[in-house]
Amino acid sequence: GRKNKNLRASLSHQRGWTIAQLCLQHLVLGYAANPTPVLDDDAVFRGWLEAQVPLLLRE
Repeated sequence: GRKNKNLRASLSHQRGWTIAQLCLQHLVLGYAANPTPVLDDDAVFRGWLEAQVPLLLRE
């Protein structure tokens, strides 16, 4: 199909994607160095959530 070079995601979709990427980065950093998980998912998510969401809401 044809692609529209002028097509852009809405600001809310861009922010949602940024949040998803940051969450995945935290998960990778928590698990990549050691194949045995050292952090449970809840701890990683809470740490990321507390650090990132207030910053993103201020944008």
